[in-house]
Amino acid sequence: MRWNQYAVFEPGLMKIFRIFTLAVSLFFFLFYSFPAPVYAVLGTYRRMLAFMGLSYGLVFLYLVVRPFKRWLGTLYLPAAILASIFIPMGFINWAPSAPQAQAMQPINSWTVTILMLFPLIITAWQYSFKIVLIFFAVLGILDPIISVLVYQESGEAMHMMVYVSAVRIVTFTAIGYIITELMKNQKKKQSDLEQANRKLKEFARQTRELTITRERNRLASELHDVLAHTLSGLTVHLEAIDAVIPPDQV
Repeated sequence: MRWNQYAVFEPGLMKIFRIFTLAVSLFFFLFYSFPAPVYAVLGTYRRMLAFMGLSYGLVFLYLVVRPFKRWLGTLYLPAAILASIFIPMGFINWAPSAPQAQAMQPINSWTVTILMLFPLIITAWQYSFKIVLIFFAVLGILDPIISVLVYQESGEAMHMMVYVSAVRIVTFTAIGYIITELMKNQKKKQSDLEQANRKLKEFARQTRELTITRERNRLASELHDVLAHTLSGLTVHLEAIDAVIPPDQV
């Protein structure tokens, strides 16, 4: 696989990625700083919220500091995507065990799904479907593995986490396929449009050159005809003068 083709990012991709990481970082820090009483169940998760806010903030700085792109080259964007995948997968699945953990399972599952959806879109936007499979099908297997490690005893919680992870992998793979196909069609249409524009410019150039050549030929023809007629007329007049006027009067 030639990674050089991915050295140029799709227009607007990096800007949106930076906005996403900054917004998520600020959200978690804000949630950590001002916990509402109604969310008292989240008390044991406050440290996790701080770590997630810090992690997304570091990813944002990574995307903003330009030397990283020069140093890492084609690995620059994959590293940021991997970080965006493992931050929610790692911190949320490894959340501290507490009596409230059972109540937090639906929230955790939805949080992981939403936070991993955006890296999926970025990956499918920039790369091919094979890369999407590597990022979200192969690496997504780590999600149920972490769940099994967290819930070491077989039970309803562990089964539910594995089920949710499996559904997430299948769904993300399907969404990634749809996005990559849409991007492929868009790129093909863009390529066809650029090729048509090149052909149109070439046709316009040839038409201009042909018009100039025809104009030159017309001018040359007119000059030739006028000059020929003039010289012929002068020749006739000179012959007439020679015939009419005697030589001794010339």
